[in-house]
This record gives sequence, C-alpha cells and structure tokens, in this order.
Amino acid sequence: GQFEIVPFLLDQLGDRRMSDVIRAQIPIALGRLGEASRPVLPVLLQMAQSRKTSNPVRQSCIVALGQLAVPEDAEVIEELMRLIQKSNEHASSNFAFVALGEIGARAARDCGRHCDVLRQLDRFLLRQLTRSRRQNQLPWAATACALVGRAYPSDAPARKVYADKLTDRWRDTRNPAHCGALAVALGLIEAREAGPELLEALQDSSDRRYNGHVAEALGMMRHEEALPELKELLESDNDAEYRVQIATALGLMGDLEVSKLLVDEITRAKTLWVTSSVARALGNVGDRTAIQP
Repeated sequence: GQFEIVPFLLDQLGDRRMSDVIRAQIPIALGRLGEASRPVLPVLLQMAQSRKTSNPVRQSCIVALGQLAVPEDAEVIEELMRLIQKSNEHASSNFAFVALGEIGARAARDCGRHCDVLRQLDRFLLRQLTRSRRQNQLPWAATACALVGRAYPSDAPARKVYADKLTDRWRDTRNPAHCGALAVALGLIEAREAGPELLEALQDSSDRRYNGHVAEALGMMRHEEALPELKELLESDNDAEYRVQIATALGLMGDLEVSKLLVDEITRAKTLWVTSSVARALGNVGDRTAIQP
C-alpha cells in the first residue's frame, strides 16, 4: 500500500499544472508516510534548494525533510542551515529551524552514536539563539533548541546547557511576543529551575497574550507551585482566549482537582474553538469523570 502511494505522490508533485496550494500538501503527505518515503528524500532536498520551486511547495518540502531525515543525512542538515542563514523568505527559514530541531532530537536520543553531528547542531543552534540573523527568527531558534535539548537524557550536560541558555535569553529579551515563545521553549525542555521566575513573571505582568504563554510553560514543566495562581486566573478572568490557555496549563499539570473547573468552562463556552481547546485540556488531565460532560 505505502510503496504504491509514494510513487503516485511523487508523480503528482512533479505535475506543474496542479495548483501550488494542492502540490504543497504532497510533501507533507510523504513525510507522514515515514520510512516508506525515505527514497524520495533527494527529490525533496532538490526541490527545497531549487529557485524554480514556489514558496508554498518549498516550505512543505522543508517540513517533510524534518519528518524524514536522519542525523546521517549531512546534505539535508547543511541545506537547512543554509536556509536559516541565507534565505530571505521568512517562512522557509523558520520551518528550517523546526526541521533542524526534529533531526537534532533524533540524534540526541542516541547521543553516543551521533556525538559529531550533535556538536555541530548544538553549536549552530545556540549561536542562532543568541545572535539570530533577524530578530523575528528568535522564537523559531528557541523552538529548535527546545526540541533538541528535551531529547537528551535528563542528566546530560547538553540538556542543562540548552535550558540555561534559553533561560538567559528569556531574561534578556524585552519583546513580549518573543518572551512568550522563549517561555514556551522553557516549558518544552522542562526547565523546572526557571519555574519560580516564570511564576513571578506571570504575577507581575498584565499582558494576557504573554501571560498565556507563560502559563502554558508552567503547565508543561508541571510547576505545581503555580496551581493556586492558575486556578484563580481561570475563575476570575473573562477573556475566553486567555482562559483557554490557563485551562490548558492546568490540564498539563495533570491535577485532577482542576477537572471540575474545566468542565464548568466547557459548559460556558460560546465558540467551537473554546470548547475544543478546553476538551483538549481535559484530555491532558485524564479524569474519567469528565467523559460525560
């Protein structure tokens, strides 16, 4: 089945009569097929490199490279680094960060075997974190660092280096949107040492968008000292989008006590987006008594 689908999709990808919007879905489909699509990796790489490739198709090829490439695929890693450093098409360079993070994560799960490529990736990503070519690359660099860092064993020195560098960058950054992205990265890497500072930032800031990301970060790292503050925010704030972020943070904590608050929230929800987001938070809690509501 899969081995028949791959040639078909590859043939469709080469059909330039097809809308770019549709063609852009094909590399994503190939990436989802996993190992069966590995033979088409050179084609995806060539399309990512070619100036003739439209931006939507190139972006999808980059995403697929992140899904399919392994640490031994040196040409893919080099191309992703080139896109980050040279591409003027912002989405392509941003997706390249995520793809590089995914490949780096595969390497970090077997760091003894992939120590050389990890040295290369760690050095490159940490440099991008502190000295991005463009300021708007910072959130994507932070995401890539978190993806790689969290894949290292919990006691690996490299994991602590990533967590410390992300924490330092979060402290030094003034742009609230970038601070929020860095906070989420700290949550992804479960930098629990930063938990008290994140909670203090949540208490001191009145920026709901930023606070929502900080709350999610606290949930991801399960900083239980934040529970009273998060519960109070969920009960007292009327902003639906913000409340969903708070509910998500509470759900990520996995505390069964938050289940009733989330059920109350889902019964009051007025939009499908809010309902589905709170339902996802309930799924994170895992309380079976919430099934009926």
